[in-house]
Amino acid sequence: MTWELICLVLDSHPTINHIFAVQISETDIVATLKEKIKEKTRPTFDHIAAHTLDLWNVSVPIEGLSDTHLHDLQPARAPLPAVKRLSGLFPNTPPEEHLHIIVRPPAVAAPPNSQPLLELNCLVLGDQANHIFSVDIAKTKNVISLREVIKEKKTHRFNHVDADDLVLWCVSEAVDENLQDKLQQADFPTKPSLSPIDELGTVFLDPPVRGRLHIVVGRPENEANDTVPELSLQTKRLALCQRRSYSAPSSEGHFAKFKKEQNKAGGEIFCGRPIELDRAIPASLFDETLCQFQHDLTHCTPTPADIHCFARLRFELTKIFANEAERRVKLIDILREENIVPPGANLNPGAIGNYTTDGDLRTTARGCYGDFLYFLKEIKNEISAGNAEPYMEAIHYWWAHVRDQIEKQKPEVRDRLNYPAILLVHPGSHFSVAVAAFTDMMNVETLATIPLHVHSTNVSEVLAGERFIYALRTTLQRLHDFYGAANNLPPRQIEYPFRNYIVQNEAKLAFEYIRQVPDKRVFRASLEDGTPLFVKFSRRYGEVTHHAAHDAGLAPRLLSVENVHGWYVVAMEDLSKDYVTLAEISDDSYFSLLPEVHEAVCKLHALGHVHGDIRPINILVEKPDVEPAKPRIVFVDWDWSGESGKVCYPHSMNPEIKRSESAFAGAEIKPSHDLDMVSFCYNRDQLVL
Repeated sequence: MTWELICLVLDSHPTINHIFAVQISETDIVATLKEKIKEKTRPTFDHIAAHTLDLWNVSVPIEGLSDTHLHDLQPARAPLPAVKRLSGLFPNTPPEEHLHIIVRPPAVAAPPNSQPLLELNCLVLGDQANHIFSVDIAKTKNVISLREVIKEKKTHRFNHVDADDLVLWCVSEAVDENLQDKLQQADFPTKPSLSPIDELGTVFLDPPVRGRLHIVVGRPENEANDTVPELSLQTKRLALCQRRSYSAPSSEGHFAKFKKEQNKAGGEIFCGRPIELDRAIPASLFDETLCQFQHDLTHCTPTPADIHCFARLRFELTKIFANEAERRVKLIDILREENIVPPGANLNPGAIGNYTTDGDLRTTARGCYGDFLYFLKEIKNEISAGNAEPYMEAIHYWWAHVRDQIEKQKPEVRDRLNYPAILLVHPGSHFSVAVAAFTDMMNVETLATIPLHVHSTNVSEVLAGERFIYALRTTLQRLHDFYGAANNLPPRQIEYPFRNYIVQNEAKLAFEYIRQVPDKRVFRASLEDGTPLFVKFSRRYGEVTHHAAHDAGLAPRLLSVENVHGWYVVAMEDLSKDYVTLAEISDDSYFSLLPEVHEAVCKLHALGHVHGDIRPINILVEKPDVEPAKPRIVFVDWDWSGESGKVCYPHSMNPEIKRSESAFAGAEIKPSHDLDMVSFCYNRDQLVL
């Protein structure tokens, strides 16, 4: 009988994305399996002999596996003997959807009694939390070695700094919205640092808690004094201009060149290629016109003129054109004749330096340098035509224009613009529309793909195309007017979402962003009177449940909830003065608090509501020195919450977070799921925050 064995190479950086299958007879021996594994993984093991691979048989369900837990699979027993017959490893057929074989190459095979590697999360003092980085180092090494590893990891940062000049402090801090405040208040220069000769095994008697910050890195005093102040927006933008290469967009849009540039730290374009590079804040949230454009794509009502325009586009652009130029001319003619572009706007190909677009829209503003590009087309005669990927090429035309603006535009205009634009890609009989905004990073977000060649009975796709025409027509006019007034734009924090006020009792209360909670659409902010608050942007929110929980003493006060172009803009009181997250609590207090957390969750359930995401990071605990009149335990992050039996999990869930077996995307959120998550909190070392 032939078996399919699911295998994983457990090297220094294992990932579930590298799981692979090997077909082999049950009568074969382990030595034959090694040969097949070497062949299957070529060229990974081309430099070693197959017999040097170490194998272990396991039986681990694939479901629930995550990269953060793979090191836990390290076998404690001896590797399989080469002559062992496979039928002796699995008395029955190997179970489906299970991991069966662990593979270790000789270079990383752990010798008997060796210490496992420590994975330490580090942050340079003064940096924002999104610059946390990790290093792997053996417990038997000392702090001197750790300094050298950190210097090597941050080569550009510490290029002119000797490793022995770095100062290290050991911490165990939750990476949450309070991290920056805690690091600032710690006053590390006055605290004892790690001794260079300290062995890491004595510094970390217990394994470092996953998901926390473990090492704070201090720079030499003169270097720290030079770099602690926050860099200006323009300095960051110019630095990005230096990091990203300069060449023709048609060259930059070639997939091999684009891949190389995307692998450069600090120079990435956040555009969904690859998807893990996307930021928490999408491009459409940086500009209200772009945000409304996205909302209109699915919610507007097309006019008869829009319906006629899309029908004409379908009729004309599904034809087979002899070349790209013919297709481009036809598209331009239709968009002009159907009044999709603003009156008087020129949609012809335009120059950006030495490069020429396939057509764009621009406007000027009195007293400003050059023109402002707000719409750009990239056309391929058919999907298979051309060397450059059209989406990547369109991005680089926009970037070439923005780069010119950043270097030459006057500051009072440049620093108030994030250069919003629409990018329309038209390969063959398809439209793909994206939006772009520049903060100190390039942010591009694909919003929709419109096939023109669908059958006329495919009503939903035809309606999507008609809505696209309505949204494009109205948005182009708004962008045209916006850039026409570029010389009179009010000051705005353009590196944050466009919304900078909340509404209470029909009054607008302006706020200032302070900083983003790392990797979340949650922000610390302050009203004009100094009142601190948290502002978050979410696609769904359990407002009714949040209010009910607050009335019961289980949640912070909700200041406002507004639906703005499909986003819930939620403002709530900032409790960080009186509360800390459960994730920040020491073990002794942490475990003693869990029964109270269980009781609080039951209290919520008694109200007829569920939370859906009970984790230590979402549980606030009253500080010891706070007046006892305040609630002891409160919960935050009420996005998924709602009435019991009426809410389901979202389609996007972090698979690394442990949940009940029946808690999956689209499933009903049940009270038992909340209670299960409380019970999971008892296994603190295994939690993913």
